[in-house]
Amino acid sequence: MPWLHKAGYMVHITDDVWDSAAYTDAATAMRNQSAPAPPPAVAAVRTTDPPPGTRRR
Repeated sequence: MPWLHKAGYMVHITDDVWDSAAYTDAATAMRNQSAPAPPPAVAAVRTTDPPPGTRRR
């Protein structure tokens, strides 16, 4: 749930399932974690391009 709060979501959890210790642990783990690395960029290739490494004769 801390990730949802960080993303701007408002979350409603009923009292019978709320565990403040679990929330505190998750928030602490989130703060101690670095941001995930973005995925590597993939070069766009037109479908009409020949496969890489081929030569035109």
